[in-house]
Amino acid sequence: MAEWDDSHDSDWEGSSDTFEYDLNAHWPSDADPAEVFFGLIRELQDHFHIRKAVLILKEKVHSRFCAVATFHEGRMRKNLSLRLPGHSSLFQKVADHRAMYTETFCDLFSGNTFERNLLLDDDCRSYAMIPLLHDGSVVGILGFSSDDPTTFVTFENGAVDGVVTQFSERVGRAVSVSE
Repeated sequence: MAEWDDSHDSDWEGSSDTFEYDLNAHWPSDADPAEVFFGLIRELQDHFHIRKAVLILKEKVHSRFCAVATFHEGRMRKNLSLRLPGHSSLFQKVADHRAMYTETFCDLFSGNTFERNLLLDDDCRSYAMIPLLHDGSVVGILGFSSDDPTTFVTFENGAVDGVVTQFSERVGRAVSVSE
Protein backbone atom coordinates (compact mmCIF):
# COMPACT_ATOMS: atom_id res chain seq x y z
CA MET A 1 0.00 0.00 0.00
CA ALA A 2 1.42 3.38 -0.99
CA GLU A 3 1.96 6.02 1.65
CA TRP A 4 0.46 9.49 1.40
CA ASP A 5 3.08 11.95 0.12
CA ASP A 6 2.55 15.20 1.99
CA SER A 7 5.79 16.82 0.84
CA HIS A 8 3.81 19.43 -1.11
CA ASP A 9 1.22 20.15 1.56
CA SER A 10 1.46 23.56 3.11
CA ASP A 11 2.26 23.92 6.81
CA TRP A 12 -1.20 25.38 7.30
CA GLU A 13 -3.68 22.71 8.29
CA GLY A 14 -7.31 22.78 7.18
CA SER A 15 -9.09 25.18 4.89
CA SER A 16 -11.43 26.51 7.58
CA ASP A 17 -8.63 27.76 9.84
CA THR A 18 -7.65 31.39 9.93
CA PHE A 19 -4.32 33.03 10.50
CA GLU A 20 -4.51 34.90 13.80
CA TYR A 21 -2.30 37.97 14.15
CA ASP A 22 -3.38 41.22 15.75
CA LEU A 23 -1.52 44.11 14.11
CA ASN A 24 -2.82 46.53 16.72
CA ALA A 25 -1.29 44.51 19.54
CA HIS A 26 2.13 44.37 17.85
CA TRP A 27 2.43 47.75 16.12
CA PRO A 28 1.68 51.31 17.26
CA SER A 29 -0.97 53.10 15.22
CA ASP A 30 1.60 55.50 13.74
CA ALA A 31 3.99 52.74 12.58
CA ASP A 32 5.32 52.99 9.04
CA PRO A 33 3.23 50.73 6.74
CA ALA A 34 6.43 49.19 5.32
CA GLU A 35 7.60 48.17 8.81
CA VAL A 36 4.19 46.68 9.59
CA PHE A 37 4.35 44.87 6.21
CA PHE A 38 7.72 43.34 7.13
CA GLY A 39 6.40 42.23 10.52
CA LEU A 40 3.37 40.69 8.86
CA ILE A 41 5.57 38.82 6.36
CA ARG A 42 7.73 37.42 9.18
CA GLU A 43 4.58 36.15 10.92
CA LEU A 44 3.14 34.71 7.71
CA GLN A 45 6.38 32.84 7.06
CA ASP A 46 5.83 30.84 10.23
CA HIS A 47 2.73 29.34 8.58
CA PHE A 48 3.13 29.71 4.83
CA HIS A 49 5.93 29.31 2.29
CA ILE A 50 6.40 32.99 1.34
CA ARG A 51 9.34 33.46 -1.01
CA LYS A 52 8.75 37.02 -2.22
CA ALA A 53 6.34 39.77 -1.23
CA VAL A 54 5.65 43.30 -2.35
CA LEU A 55 3.65 46.16 -0.89
CA ILE A 56 2.03 48.33 -3.54
CA LEU A 57 0.36 51.61 -2.56
CA LYS A 58 -1.81 53.88 -4.63
CA GLU A 59 -0.75 57.46 -5.25
CA LYS A 60 -3.81 59.64 -4.75
CA VAL A 61 -2.60 62.47 -6.96
CA HIS A 62 -1.92 60.36 -10.04
CA SER A 63 -4.07 57.29 -9.28
CA ARG A 64 -1.07 55.12 -10.10
CA PHE A 65 0.46 52.34 -8.07
CA CYS A 66 3.94 52.42 -6.55
CA ALA A 67 5.97 49.60 -5.06
CA VAL A 68 7.05 50.91 -1.65
CA ALA A 69 8.52 47.79 0.01
CA THR A 70 9.74 44.37 -1.09
CA PHE A 71 10.74 41.14 0.60
CA HIS A 72 12.79 38.39 -1.02
CA GLU A 73 14.02 35.38 0.96
CA GLY A 74 14.62 37.38 4.13
CA ARG A 75 15.96 40.54 2.45
CA MET A 76 13.78 43.58 2.95
CA ARG A 77 13.79 46.86 1.06
CA LYS A 78 11.70 49.88 1.94
CA ASN A 79 11.50 53.57 1.09
CA LEU A 80 10.96 52.62 -2.52
CA SER A 81 8.84 54.70 -4.84
CA LEU A 82 8.77 52.59 -7.97
CA ARG A 83 5.84 53.66 -10.14
CA LEU A 84 4.29 50.71 -11.87
CA PRO A 85 3.55 50.96 -15.57
CA GLY A 86 -0.16 51.23 -16.28
CA HIS A 87 -0.10 49.13 -19.45
CA SER A 88 -0.64 45.36 -19.23
CA SER A 89 -0.88 45.67 -15.46
CA LEU A 90 -2.08 42.65 -13.52
CA PHE A 91 -1.95 44.75 -10.34
CA GLN A 92 -4.37 47.22 -11.94
CA LYS A 93 -6.71 44.36 -12.92
CA VAL A 94 -6.69 43.11 -9.31
CA ALA A 95 -7.52 46.64 -8.13
CA ASP A 96 -10.29 47.01 -10.72
CA HIS A 97 -11.89 43.69 -9.73
CA ARG A 98 -11.34 44.39 -6.03
CA ALA A 99 -10.77 40.70 -5.36
CA MET A 100 -7.91 38.38 -4.50
CA TYR A 101 -6.16 36.74 -7.43
CA THR A 102 -4.13 33.54 -7.11
CA GLU A 103 -2.31 31.47 -9.68
CA THR A 104 -0.35 28.21 -9.59
CA PHE A 105 1.20 28.55 -13.04
CA CYS A 106 3.75 31.35 -12.88
CA ASP A 107 4.57 30.96 -16.56
CA LEU A 108 1.07 32.31 -17.26
CA PHE A 109 1.77 35.63 -15.50
CA SER A 110 -0.26 38.16 -17.48
CA GLY A 111 1.18 41.36 -16.04
CA ASN A 112 4.00 43.44 -17.39
CA THR A 113 7.70 42.60 -16.98
CA PHE A 114 8.20 45.14 -14.21
CA GLU A 115 5.44 43.54 -12.11
CA ARG A 116 6.75 40.06 -12.85
CA ASN A 117 10.20 41.01 -11.56
CA LEU A 118 8.74 42.46 -8.37
CA LEU A 119 6.65 39.39 -7.60
CA LEU A 120 8.32 36.34 -9.14
CA ASP A 121 11.67 34.68 -9.61
CA ASP A 122 12.71 31.47 -11.37
CA ASP A 123 11.83 29.29 -8.36
CA CYS A 124 8.30 30.62 -7.76
CA ARG A 125 5.46 28.18 -8.39
CA SER A 126 2.46 30.18 -7.19
CA TYR A 127 1.45 33.72 -6.37
CA ALA A 128 -1.34 35.74 -4.82
CA MET A 129 -2.37 39.39 -5.02
CA ILE A 130 -4.76 40.89 -2.50
CA PRO A 131 -6.27 44.36 -2.87
CA LEU A 132 -6.20 46.54 0.24
CA LEU A 133 -9.61 48.18 0.65
CA HIS A 134 -10.28 51.18 2.88
CA ASP A 135 -13.52 53.19 2.96
CA GLY A 136 -14.63 51.59 -0.29
CA SER A 137 -11.44 52.38 -2.22
CA VAL A 138 -8.41 50.32 -3.18
CA VAL A 139 -5.46 51.92 -1.37
CA GLY A 140 -2.90 49.26 -2.19
CA ILE A 141 -2.13 45.67 -3.03
CA LEU A 142 -0.24 42.93 -1.23
CA GLY A 143 1.60 40.54 -3.53
CA PHE A 144 3.06 37.20 -2.44
CA SER A 145 4.83 34.37 -4.22
CA SER A 146 5.95 30.93 -3.15
CA ASP A 147 8.00 27.98 -4.33
CA ASP A 148 5.11 25.78 -3.14
CA PRO A 149 2.16 25.51 -5.55
CA THR A 150 -0.39 25.00 -2.73
CA THR A 151 0.57 27.89 -0.44
CA PHE A 152 -2.22 30.27 -1.39
CA VAL A 153 -5.13 27.83 -1.41
CA THR A 154 -5.83 28.75 2.22
CA PHE A 155 -5.68 32.45 1.31
CA GLU A 156 -8.55 31.83 -1.11
CA ASN A 157 -10.48 30.18 1.72
CA GLY A 158 -10.17 33.25 3.95
CA ALA A 159 -7.21 32.29 6.13
CA VAL A 160 -5.69 35.80 6.03
CA ASP A 161 -8.84 37.91 5.63
CA GLY A 162 -8.76 39.27 9.18
CA VAL A 163 -5.17 40.43 9.14
CA VAL A 164 -5.55 41.84 5.62
CA THR A 165 -8.52 43.90 6.80
CA GLN A 166 -6.45 45.23 9.72
CA PHE A 167 -3.55 46.03 7.40
CA SER A 168 -5.87 47.71 4.88
CA GLU A 169 -7.19 50.00 7.62
CA ARG A 170 -3.62 50.85 8.65
CA VAL A 171 -2.58 51.64 5.09
CA GLY A 172 -5.76 53.63 4.46
CA ARG A 173 -5.18 55.80 7.54
CA ALA A 174 -1.51 56.32 6.64
CA VAL A 175 -2.38 57.32 3.08
CA SER A 176 -5.07 59.79 4.18
CA VAL A 177 -2.67 61.39 6.71
CA SER A 178 0.04 61.86 4.09
CA GLU A 179 -2.28 63.64 1.63
